[in-house]
Amino acid sequence: EEKNEKKIQHLVKIYSSMKGQQAASIMDRLPDETIIEIFLRMKSDQVAKILPSMSKERAIKVTQLLSSMDE
Repeated sequence: EEKNEKKIQHLVKIYSSMKGQQAASIMDRLPDETIIEIFLRMKSDQVAKILPSMSKERAIKVTQLLSSMDE
């Protein structure tokens, strides 16, 4: 669990340092669960730079998954 958290935090740092379009082009190919784990740990302004550059379908799906997390 702790090892996984370190991996996710490492990915958060990497994607946070990238331009939104660059990060989005890679994240579009990642599993939904991975994207969610990364987005939940990112600052909202960083997510806001990536999400619009993702494919429309993926952005909608990820947004739906994020919004259902509290339920």
